[in-house]
Amino acid sequence: MKIKTSFVTNSSSTSFIIVSDGEFTAEEFSEALGVKNTSPLFEIFNELYLSTLHNSSDLNEEYEREKLIENYKDFESFLREKYSFNEQTVKKILEGFDKGKRILVGQLSSDGESDAEQFFVTESFFGESPKMFIEGIENAW
Repeated sequence: MKIKTSFVTNSSSTSFIIVSDGEFTAEEFSEALGVKNTSPLFEIFNELYLSTLHNSSDLNEEYEREKLIENYKDFESFLREKYSFNEQTVKKILEGFDKGKRILVGQLSSDGESDAEQFFVTESFFGESPKMFIEGIENAW
């Protein structure tokens, strides 16, 4: 009989999508999530901001690359075939795509480097402002 003596982990992840008017600051990101830069919680949301930027890719660029290989009919078919977004999120993404907005998609991991990333893996987060839409769903997509 063999006994496993090495370390075993169960890692979790949270998928996220950000639709924005372009580049955005940590202040704009946290305010869209309801936290002002004067809040004692701002530093945690600043870490979350940095983690989302580090762990994201541009969905528009991904579509441009993959449509040549996979022959997607259009951006919407790419979204529906590659991802399992809910209808509300698909609507927000398509509105952003049609308006030429920046769309970031990514994942946070419980194995992530920052405390904020490890914390937000166990929580969902949502926010919207005139400049951006943010949705992070625990263990989604």
